[in-house]
Amino acid sequence: MTSVPDTVLAVWRHCPRESEQTLILPDGCRDLVIRTTAAGSVNGFVSPLMDVTQSHAHQAGDRFVGIRLVPGAAIDEAGLLKALADLPERNLTETLSLVDAFCHRSLSLAEALASLAQGQRILNSTRSLGVSSRSLTRLLASHTGRPPIWWRNLARARQAARCLDDGRSLADLAGDLGFADQAHLSREFRRWFGVTPRAFRSNPALIRSVRHSGFDIASV
Repeated sequence: MTSVPDTVLAVWRHCPRESEQTLILPDGCRDLVIRTTAAGSVNGFVSPLMDVTQSHAHQAGDRFVGIRLVPGAAIDEAGLLKALADLPERNLTETLSLVDAFCHRSLSLAEALASLAQGQRILNSTRSLGVSSRSLTRLLASHTGRPPIWWRNLARARQAARCLDDGRSLADLAGDLGFADQAHLSREFRRWFGVTPRAFRSNPALIRSVRHSGFDIASV
């Protein structure tokens, strides 16, 4: 059985049978992605921490293997990609060993992200963590390049998106999750996902995508 490092949240594969445009939602994670084209060329890259939903073109016959890292994982990107290119064969076991060697997680950062993943007020997180707002901001900025409110808002937007089909009205969902009102919820959806909550709810591909592993309480 392949050993999975504690920096790895999930392993995924994607093999499009026809050319497609895929919407990639911001999920608070970075992925090591290995792409093999239909012609057999192979390249690896580390995805950025995304601020907005992006559309990516995938060609028929391409094969993707992705290793999703936990939110906030520190990555020696240059070292990882060089070591990956030098592998005699790119099997999953060897690739996960490289991830273990070139990625690590900070326990203090993991605790901070776990608190922010609950989508509550930043003040609640600083109190539960026993740190000042300035200390929390410095910690998040140094490790992720994003402020606490970015993480809190992302967690809340993702939670709202996952709850769209649970029968609640948008007004009730907004109130339950701490948005000021339904208009605030809609603005946050457009900011993160590029569509309104109603458009998101009517798109099965988006609903499936937001249920994939990403920044939430269980991931950090």
